[in-house]
Amino acid sequence: MIDKKAIIQATEIPSIPEILQKILLLTEDPLASSRQFEQLVVQEPGLVTHLLKMVNSAFYARAKKVDSIQHAIVLLGMNTVSSIASGLVLINSFHNLSGVPKKYVRTVFRHSIVSANLINVFAGNESIKKRGVLYLAGMVYDIGHLILGQHFREKYMCITQDDPFPPIDEENRRFEVDHSDLGSELLNKWKFPDDVVMMVRYHHNSEDYDGDEKDISYLKACDFLSKQIDELDSYLSQDEDQVDGMFSDLLDSIGWNWSMVQESRQNIFQAIDLARVLMI
Repeated sequence: MIDKKAIIQATEIPSIPEILQKILLLTEDPLASSRQFEQLVVQEPGLVTHLLKMVNSAFYARAKKVDSIQHAIVLLGMNTVSSIASGLVLINSFHNLSGVPKKYVRTVFRHSIVSANLINVFAGNESIKKRGVLYLAGMVYDIGHLILGQHFREKYMCITQDDPFPPIDEENRRFEVDHSDLGSELLNKWKFPDDVVMMVRYHHNSEDYDGDEKDISYLKACDFLSKQIDELDSYLSQDEDQVDGMFSDLLDSIGWNWSMVQESRQNIFQAIDLARVLMI
């Protein structure tokens, strides 16, 4: 049986950035303050810029421009900011991954950021803490595709030509390991929150997930919708009886239906526009 730890060790995956390590430690500290978080975030000017872009986007519809990171943290909340910051730092650390075309890295992260922002729409009734965990899981759940690309190089990139996100069965058949295995292994090594690691590990095998199955349904629903991004207006214009049955089942499992999706069109498109802002 293939050794996941050995693959992680053998790949040229960057070490966990120091600031990401500090963010994760601070997030786990129940006594942490927003002031401490601000002092950490301002060490990364690019992170400050992205967070201010986010809080001033149409998705959050602020009447007055937010121009300080302290104000942004207060408005978004520490859980949300820590999840966004963790995801963005992680993305930045993978930009120059050897053996993997930059275009593919960008494709994976565009998909992940869109999924994460859609989670903010669909999980709007969840607690702030739960939304933060789900958002972070959405940012990182497909990181394993890049590990496969870095380790197997041309062999993996070849099967991404037709579909940038090959079926998990195809990955296992060809490589005896899949992106959820390797993604969760890396995140565990980097000491990401256990619930995020487990969501990444089981996002294709929800029957083995020990947490709330609704968590996985959020990921799957937003993953599905993210893959429709290039023709989303057309997809959302369908009548209910034309909607993919699997997506309908996922909506039902998170307490949504097709009418609610159509009523939320503006929020969905704003979430996608926000993802584009974060990718700049």
